[in-house]
Amino acid sequence: MEQGTFIQHSRRSDLITNYTVKVKRYNSICLISPQGDIVKSYQKTFLYEADEHWAEEGPGFCSFNHPSFGQIGFGICMDLNPYRFTAPFDAFEFANHHLEHKSKLILCSMAWLLEKDVTTEWSHDEGKLAEIYGSQDRKPSIETINYWCHRLLPLLEASANQDYTIVIANRTGYEKGSLFCGSSVIIRFENGRPIVQGWLGRGEESVLICEIP
Repeated sequence: MEQGTFIQHSRRSDLITNYTVKVKRYNSICLISPQGDIVKSYQKTFLYEADEHWAEEGPGFCSFNHPSFGQIGFGICMDLNPYRFTAPFDAFEFANHHLEHKSKLILCSMAWLLEKDVTTEWSHDEGKLAEIYGSQDRKPSIETINYWCHRLLPLLEASANQDYTIVIANRTGYEKGSLFCGSSVIIRFENGRPIVQGWLGRGEESVLICEIP
């Protein structure tokens, strides 16, 4: 059985022109083969405000054909949102790209935050945040999963004729005032419906194993 490892990392690119080195850094992900080779690398296209302090925008969304898995699309967190939150909400840039390029398997690496009403209300009290988070650690954030599905609406609508599999791996935990919502999920878009194949809770760190038909 063909396997692969999906890794998020920062990537440095040095451009040398006229004896001057220009350093560019990207928020990146890559697919690694069982032999340890990089199969494909992708640089995040839509940057979140935390990225803009250190990273460059990537050249564009990524879809490629894998000999075993078929057409694969990559995404990182903010890629699912409208560009800089200023583009029309229904532009669906990421979803439309992968619809156009016929990406049947979409792999997304995330650092998505918990709903703002929770983190804002208790932002002054790290102990309370930890308590709230710990009490719900095995419950996924349904609001977040619904939002992810909505941001992929063009693919969901097209699934009346073509199935799509969405794999979203999201960060958990609390760091420097940010509470991440976990809720990693595998969803099958089939016959115009989102079918959850498996999910993890908000604070659950585990390996999610699902058989995709």
